[in-house]
Amino acid sequence: MDTSYHAARHPDSSGGFTLVEMIGVLSVVALLASLLLPRILETYSLAQVTATGVAINTMKSATLTYYERNGRFGNADGQALSSVNDPAVLDWGTQVLLRGGFIERPFRVPLGVSAIVRLRAVSPSSTAATTTNAAYNLD
Repeated sequence: MDTSYHAARHPDSSGGFTLVEMIGVLSVVALLASLLLPRILETYSLAQVTATGVAINTMKSATLTYYERNGRFGNADGQALSSVNDPAVLDWGTQVLLRGGFIERPFRVPLGVSAIVRLRAVSPSSTAATTTNAAYNLD
C-alpha cells in the first residue's frame, strides 16, 4: 500500500481556510467597500440632480411651445382660463401639457415626493415679460 500521499498531510487538516486568512480577506473586502461606497452614493445623487434638471427643462420647453402656439397660458384648447380654481390652473402640467401632447408623461422629479406645474396669477397691468417683473419667468 502506498502511504506517501497520506504521510504528506497533517491528520487533522480539513483543507479549509484558517481564521487568519478569513480575517485578511474580510478586511480587504471591507476596505474596498469603504472606498467605493461613497463614490457610488455620490454618483447616484448627481444622477438624481441631473434627472431633475432635465425634467424641469423639459417642462420649460413644453411651456414655451404652448405659449408660442397659443399666445397665452390657457387651457388645453388654448382658450383663456376662467377661474383660478380651474383644474388647468391647479395642475397645468397634467391638465394642459400632457393632455395637449406637449409632454409624453406626467411631470416627475427624482428629488421630490411630488411635483406639479401650477399657473400663478399676475397683475394684469404687468403681464408683459420684462427684466423688472416675473410675469413669464420660467426659471
